[in-house]
Amino acid sequence: HTSQASMALRVFASAWGNATHWGSLRRLMDGLQFKGFAGLEASLSDLGDDADARAATAQQARDRGLELIVGLYSHWTDYEGTWAAADPAEHLDQLRRQVDACAA
Repeated sequence: HTSQASMALRVFASAWGNATHWGSLRRLMDGLQFKGFAGLEASLSDLGDDADARAATAQQARDRGLELIVGLYSHWTDYEGTWAAADPAEHLDQLRRQVDACAA
């Protein structure tokens, strides 16, 4: 007896660059839903400036049947600004703050 696993390809789009192209994250999510994407990959800052804004964006994704992949950074958030070296403790501290913010 041989069992075959079923595989499905689920395609996600990145908010990076796309939200600007679509005019807003909300319009991007409308487009992803219409085009049959499984969801959106975004950083915390892409999702909103604070916990309330991020929760509202997550709800908008759920309302459209979209899943979220949240990108967290241990350093050099969103690759913006000037890069600076960080020691392991700084990496862990920032990652811990981002995980806490994601859970909020």
